[in-house]
Amino acid sequence: MGKFTIKQLADAAGVSTDTLFKARRGVSTPRPALAKKLEEITGVDRDKWMYPNEMGSAWEELDLVVIRSIPKKCIECDLWQANQKKAADEES
Repeated sequence: MGKFTIKQLADAAGVSTDTLFKARRGVSTPRPALAKKLEEITGVDRDKWMYPNEMGSAWEELDLVVIRSIPKKCIECDLWQANQKKAADEES
């Protein structure tokens, strides 16, 4: 298994990068058809894609080059969330 960017993996699976970013962050899990495609592409069992809490995370088995492929809007969202948390902590 070689290195993948999220974009390369998304292109190979025929989905948007947003779909995979949501799965990577645990916001959603791939449906069975996508999990099967990801298994075929990466060699990581489809159950790990669909049931990461029970089977272990598929992402941990991949050699991903993720940081360079994060869209600017995701970085801005993460910074906003961090600032919101910091503000809430300071109010407590």
